[in-house]
Amino acid sequence: MSGQLRTSALDSCPRAVRLLLAVVIVAAGCHTTRQLSQEDWGALGGDEEITVVTHSDVRHELTSFQFLTTGVIGQTEQGETQIPLDSIAFVELREPNTAGTVLTVLGAGTAVGILIALGESPVVPEPTGSCPFVYSFDGEEYRFDSETFAGAIARGLDRTDFDNLEHLRAVDGRYRIRLTNERPETQYTDEIRLMVVDHPAHVEVIPDRTGAMHTVSGLRPPRAALDPHGRDVTSEVSEADEVFWVSTIEEDAALTDPASLRDGLVLTFARPEGSRSARLVVHARNTELAPFALQTFLELQGEDLFSWYLRVADDPSLRERIRGWVQREGMLHVSVLRDGQWVLQDALLDVGPAISKSQVVQLDLEGQLADTVVVKVESARGLWSVDRIGLDAGPELEQVVREIGPSRATDAQGRDLIDLIADTDERYYATTEGAVADIEFEVPEGPPEGWNRSVVLKSRGFYYLYVSRDGPGDPELADRILDEPFTGNRYILDQWRSGS
Repeated sequence: MSGQLRTSALDSCPRAVRLLLAVVIVAAGCHTTRQLSQEDWGALGGDEEITVVTHSDVRHELTSFQFLTTGVIGQTEQGETQIPLDSIAFVELREPNTAGTVLTVLGAGTAVGILIALGESPVVPEPTGSCPFVYSFDGEEYRFDSETFAGAIARGLDRTDFDNLEHLRAVDGRYRIRLTNERPETQYTDEIRLMVVDHPAHVEVIPDRTGAMHTVSGLRPPRAALDPHGRDVTSEVSEADEVFWVSTIEEDAALTDPASLRDGLVLTFARPEGSRSARLVVHARNTELAPFALQTFLELQGEDLFSWYLRVADDPSLRERIRGWVQREGMLHVSVLRDGQWVLQDALLDVGPAISKSQVVQLDLEGQLADTVVVKVESARGLWSVDRIGLDAGPELEQVVREIGPSRATDAQGRDLIDLIADTDERYYATTEGAVADIEFEVPEGPPEGWNRSVVLKSRGFYYLYVSRDGPGDPELADRILDEPFTGNRYILDQWRSGS
């Protein structure tokens, strides 16, 4: 199924009209109506009740529907109808009136519509991962190089990622990348840019999660790496060789024991004399349990999932609870042993299960006198596979960083995407499974003689997974997962082990 894009029909309306449409909600009878921002269309399941209002003020009440490349096809009381996309003024969701007669409206006016190809099966496949894939052109072929903004599962949870593009090479004065949607989901990409970093030839450049670039020139493997059972896994994490330490899901572990719900490694490194800080480099990826955990959590919303998506977009406190759960139980925590106590340094973002990614954490070694540095990395059990962990205590070296935007970007139909992906502005390039976009960048001058160049992808967006919405779900359990430590760990591991 190909994903395609069009400019929003709302863009053709006068600004005053669009603002009015974005703030007025009228409740009538036993239902309220909520106008939908177009970035929420991709979260609809197709069996909600919506009203499509055209520019000529004709209202079409649909009880089932699909968004097509040419518009919307749906069922009304009179039978099937088709509504051209460029004739749509706005879309309203009809909901039971359980909370009064006037609702606050989500903002409208995005430049993107969701277009889903005709003939999609109503059977929703289970996801085996998520997020856009990025391929780099190496001069001969496009090679898989990045799975980006993993875990940004709803509008409002947009995330900026920074990924080293290992395979990208300049050809005829241009960098070329390919952005694809290969998952059963709707993806919204807000920004695609490149960070071009020139640096001394012997240096590796790796971004931290804020986008700061760090130089690594003397990476040391651990003297020892032990799992919670005391097993020595040093050989598994000393080199980037695709030999992984994998956090296992112990089939006989008692899920009532909090210790059985966490997993990780304790690593010992030699410490260069006098060093007050160091950079820990972790080359890792998520296991398949990570997307399963997100899917399982979303399924707890049942038939109310779409309403939950709207609440996430509109409720900052709910977004913070979601982020807190993800950080507490999904991210890879990095701590340093100081005076017999573990001191948290940072938590690494989830990266998806499709490709390994290098991330760097700055470690504070101030006040430590030992000739070793002891580090712990841990998360909820079963979520991470680690290829390499190394320590660099040398100084940060000189580098020149330039951020560049795309010079050309087109989808498979030749449509220009530049305005949608050039900057973070909530004007999204929206795709469904099968979509492909080719993006080019003008190569800046350099690097100087004796230096090398690294290129880092900067991307921002979010996505909606396609999950089952059958049944009432268990939203109370979902709330407990967000608020109670270990509740999510236990439930998700239990569902995985039972094969649900």
